[in-house]
Amino acid sequence: MLHVRRGRNVYTRGEREVGIYFLAEGQVKLTQKGRAGIDCITGLVGAGDLFGELALEAIPIRSDSAVALTDVIVGRMPAYTFVSRVADAGLMEGLLQYLVGRLAVQQAAIATLLTANSEQRLAYALAMLARRFGADVDAPGVRVTPSLKHDELAEMIGTTRSRVGLFLKGFRTRGLVELRPDSTYLVNEEGLVDFANGSDSGSATMSGPGGGPGSNDKTGGQSRAGRRSERKNVVGASPLVQAFRSVTATARVAADADGDSNGTRRERDSEDPETVS
Repeated sequence: MLHVRRGRNVYTRGEREVGIYFLAEGQVKLTQKGRAGIDCITGLVGAGDLFGELALEAIPIRSDSAVALTDVIVGRMPAYTFVSRVADAGLMEGLLQYLVGRLAVQQAAIATLLTANSEQRLAYALAMLARRFGADVDAPGVRVTPSLKHDELAEMIGTTRSRVGLFLKGFRTRGLVELRPDSTYLVNEEGLVDFANGSDSGSATMSGPGGGPGSNDKTGGQSRAGRRSERKNVVGASPLVQAFRSVTATARVAADADGDSNGTRRERDSEDPETVS
């Protein structure tokens, strides 16, 4: 297993390598260079996810970079070994379903970029972060991690840092977003989706535990536990994700075995071969 410090690269655009990675702990952002060398974030990866799957291409040159948003622990396996292990375990269909799901998410993101203005794109991005990485707290709304900076949010939606700040100010006025002392966001997920879809009524309040008066909770008074369960069903309990977790569990065992017996751990730091600091 490879330990990577926050802000360091797991792999870098232009590298020639054919590893597929799974994230055991932490969060990673995937970035590419756009026009004029501007960075753009093309995806966020959470614990239990696979990334670097473009190594399955015939040309083993990285087209993106994977950067640790937090301190992370990742496993790496050569692409050909990974495919062989998955096939031997009879999990190829699950892997295919997972990759098709990832493609569908990317297509939805492209459609949003093409049809929504930058303020709506930010609302959509925050809502999707809440759905993917949200955690309930002892307050109305959903706490979003990781704590993304304004420039990182700008890289996600194709705009500038200053405009993200302006949009967030407007969201706070509408009651859609609240910045927490730990630099994470408390968001009204349903209100942000409404705004992104152009159906915002002008103001909203954070959805409370019971969706009471003043709440724009679309669940008709659904409990906080019910909303949490719904988010888990969207992200962590679908058949697609369950199948993928079986794939990565098999890969994790195999990667550990290969690393111990064949020395396949990547030495990215001369002083501490298991840590990128």
